[in-house]
Amino acid sequence: SSMLEAAGGARQERLWRARDANLPFDIVLRLDTSSLAGNVEAYLWRALARIVFLSLITSAVTLLILSRVVLLPLLGLRDRLQAVAEDPMHPERFQLPVRRADELGTVIGVFNALLQRTAGALQALRGHEEALRAANEGLEQKVAERTAALSAANLSLKSEIAERRQAEALLEHLATHDPLTGLPNRALFRDRLAQAATTARRERQAVALLCLDLDRFKEINETLG
Repeated sequence: SSMLEAAGGARQERLWRARDANLPFDIVLRLDTSSLAGNVEAYLWRALARIVFLSLITSAVTLLILSRVVLLPLLGLRDRLQAVAEDPMHPERFQLPVRRADELGTVIGVFNALLQRTAGALQALRGHEEALRAANEGLEQKVAERTAALSAANLSLKSEIAERRQAEALLEHLATHDPLTGLPNRALFRDRLAQAATTARRERQAVALLCLDLDRFKEINETLG
């Protein structure tokens, strides 16, 4: 056999002689590599295009599946969360059916339970508020009643104090004045005389006492009082 190579190595031939191969004819194998690089490059570009196309199709299908399986339920949860703020006392209106056994189904179940607990907590809180409001109103009424009672007791005490002062003043007047004529009596005379003497002694002054005698006053006092 012999090998022939064309210029530039783009074409190769291999010859097998009949006598060498024990054949009745010669065998010539020709290989033309002039267009091999272009064909390989075109094949590689076609393969790359197919890979990119398959990747895009796979990504689109994956995104579509994720959208239907994950994104849409999550958006539904978001919408329910936004809507439950308007009426948190009726969670049954916003609960989602649990039709899945994966993590998202668990999230939906937790969401439904959270709605129930929130509604129960709000109901209990409103009950506490009503009880507190009722207790506050009762306390205000009791305070008003107690204030009225204290005001009445204060008025009664003031009246008793005024009556006692009047009685004390009357007793003091009766003790120092004659009950028939209303004139000062002997006790008041002695008190005023003692005060005048004390003042005169302290200020080193003189004090005078004028005595009047009425004829037959004893008889008049004994008969007429």
